[in-house]
Amino acid sequence: MKLSVAEWLKTRNPRAPENLLARMNAEISKLGLAESDVTPKALADAGASILRSLDESGCTVRSNALDLLSADALFTYAFEAAADSKTEIEEASRYVLERVTTK
Repeated sequence: MKLSVAEWLKTRNPRAPENLLARMNAEISKLGLAESDVTPKALADAGASILRSLDESGCTVRSNALDLLSADALFTYAFEAAADSKTEIEEASRYVLERVTTK
C-alpha cells in the first residue's frame, strides 16, 4: 500500500514537532499534493514553494523561522523519499538543487 505525502510525513522517525508538521502539511495541501504518492519531486516542490513565498515577501523577520525550517525539512525529506523508493539519488539531488535555486 502506497502512502500519501501527508501520511508518509507522519511515519517519519523521529516525528517532526507538531508545528513543523502542520506547516509542511499546509504547504503540501496548498499545492494539492496531500493525497499524492510520496515522491522526492512533490516534497521538493513544497519546499520550493515556501522559499519562493519567503523570497517574494522579503523574509527579513524572525517570525519566518518556522517557514525556513519547514522548507529545509521538506528538502531533507525529498532525499529521504529518494532513498526509500530506490530513486537515483543523483536525479533527486539535481531536482532539489534546481528547485532551491529557481525563483
